[in-house]
Amino acid sequence: GSCDIYISYKSGEQWSEALNLGPAVNSAGWDSEPCISADGQTIYFSSERKGGYGKEDVWVTHKNERGEWQAARNLGQTINTEGRE
Repeated sequence: GSCDIYISYKSGEQWSEALNLGPAVNSAGWDSEPCISADGQTIYFSSERKGGYGKEDVWVTHKNERGEWQAARNLGQTINTEGRE
């Protein structure tokens, strides 16, 4: 995409190599502004991908029980407007 979301994990004093979250999270459009939950299981982010309500919408992805990030979903019209979130 034009901007993708990556993640890195810290173990002790070492950081892992940054990993692209892949097509379940990233789209062909702009995906950015990630915010991860304190438990590391949920990421909220802004995206210009197709299927949104405005220019940039807030989307969410969750880790499954195998530690894989699931397909991102739009947070809907209660959160998103026709503008930029």
